[in-house]
Amino acid sequence: VGGFHHAQLAKQLGFEAFRTWGLDQLRWVLKDAASTGFKVMVGIDMTRDPQYYKGDEHCDDLEGSSFWQKEAKRILERVDQSKYDEHILMWLVGNELETPIDAEKGSDCLWRRVNWMAGKIKEVDPNHPTGIALAGIATPKVAKMAKLCPKIDVLGTNLYGNAIRDVGARLRAAGWRKPWAFTECGPLGPWEVPRTSWGAVLEQSSTDKGQFLKRGLRLCMDDEMCVGFMAFLWGWKWEKTGTWFGLMDSWHEANGYGYLNDMGQPLYDIFGPKDKTAFRIHIDKLLVAGGREVPLGFSAHRGAEVQLDLFAIATAFPGDTGAWASWAVTKETPINPESDGNIAEKQLPVIKDVVEACPNSFRAKLKTWELEEGGSYRLYAFARRIHHGGLPGYPPIVEASISVPFHIGPQNCSDVESGTCFEEATRVMNSARRMGHADWPAAGLLPTSTFKEFQAALHVQRQAGCPAPCSVDVGVNSSSTCIAATQLRYVVDVPAAQKLLEPPEITFSGECSTAQPPEECFYGTKWLLDTGRYSMPEAFPEVTITSTFEDAQLALWKRAKNHCKRPCPDATQAAFYK
Repeated sequence: VGGFHHAQLAKQLGFEAFRTWGLDQLRWVLKDAASTGFKVMVGIDMTRDPQYYKGDEHCDDLEGSSFWQKEAKRILERVDQSKYDEHILMWLVGNELETPIDAEKGSDCLWRRVNWMAGKIKEVDPNHPTGIALAGIATPKVAKMAKLCPKIDVLGTNLYGNAIRDVGARLRAAGWRKPWAFTECGPLGPWEVPRTSWGAVLEQSSTDKGQFLKRGLRLCMDDEMCVGFMAFLWGWKWEKTGTWFGLMDSWHEANGYGYLNDMGQPLYDIFGPKDKTAFRIHIDKLLVAGGREVPLGFSAHRGAEVQLDLFAIATAFPGDTGAWASWAVTKETPINPESDGNIAEKQLPVIKDVVEACPNSFRAKLKTWELEEGGSYRLYAFARRIHHGGLPGYPPIVEASISVPFHIGPQNCSDVESGTCFEEATRVMNSARRMGHADWPAAGLLPTSTFKEFQAALHVQRQAGCPAPCSVDVGVNSSSTCIAATQLRYVVDVPAAQKLLEPPEITFSGECSTAQPPEECFYGTKWLLDTGRYSMPEAFPEVTITSTFEDAQLALWKRAKNHCKRPCPDATQAAFYK
């Protein structure tokens, strides 16, 4: 796991290794490793300041920099102190060093310096591999690393959301032939998701986030060159919101005291004790104002009383002594969603007496008259359950969480129904559904996302002149009642819960049609076979030297390009094309 707290619980759940980010953490992490038998992927805190990766002093003569000589002394002393510890797994030479310089390719000086430091570490400790943690796997930087960093044994990558796909194949295509690892694996990040018309990021529920961890683990298990998987984050942190990344909830102000969050449930189901997997709780959805879904959050007129209904599911479990909903509201963060997550953020305080929970239910009332006109806020809802006894070493409370942005007052928005934005949002949405994943300019969405979410993504990326779409608007006369309030739903067993929460499968109907001249699709497919598969291999990785006309047309259909339809599998267009 990515993180190093709650060591005994991590062991109980079947995990085997910690990942750290700085050498200052190493001494006491090794103590926890000794008590649990864990291995440690040791993060070496190389500077991320770009000034030390440019200029004659730091780049021309790698041995001549006084700064780097001091850094090497500091790092190598710690390596030498710990190199015989049986719990050391590998040394990670820096974390996302390239991001402040150039996230796509880094720089030659940077990669030469990484190789220089890795070489020095190998001189002191030849018995442990050296690795690195990259931010993603953009082809230019992987190619540079493969060429300039022969001393790096394992390419680690921090991958999130829709980037968790075809990792090994993409690394090998970029020239990396050695082992690789997930040094961080997590859900869609705040830097990539759509935003509301008032600029707030849209966060998945913890239950939905777990699907990305599951996908990453499967990718690693299925690739013989993948040597490690670190789920992010084993612990809790504030990053844009109070619920984005933590597999544990220690947000005390929101009544979180080391609770196990269900984002990691797909991992616990695989590695954890089977007799405890039924002790779980998940979130299906959150509805407002009498049953309205809020994929883009909501706005409310000041004075409205907004009804909040949290729909949660659980499985029966011996010793279960209750479940409840917990609610919190904060202001929306002023921090840019694309800001560096390595920089610590200030936690926002919980606003008191804004949400009134209905007794013994999963319903609450949001009192907007307690908030500022024109203010942007975030609602947090937690579904929690407790047991007493019978689970030694396991936390007595588990939870699931969801956060929804909301605004007090009118929105500046417009829902498109025709024109350039409508056509492009439709194309991008269709492409995501056919490909099975979304890509730029909607990299933070799912194939099942709504049209409005795709419009919002294009608005953030300033594509096709798209305006911000409108979120649900709750009128000033809205009211709430605690009569017949929402209750926790129990399902039969763990498989039933897992099946209920699986992403819906998207199917396609309709007749096939293999393109013929003078259709635009025919000439687009011809271009892809003649030129595109050679000049743009990253854009069409499935179209290779052996691909048929139908294969190429299928690639264009998946991307909703050139008005292509699905080709017929038994067509003879390849012969016609020749």
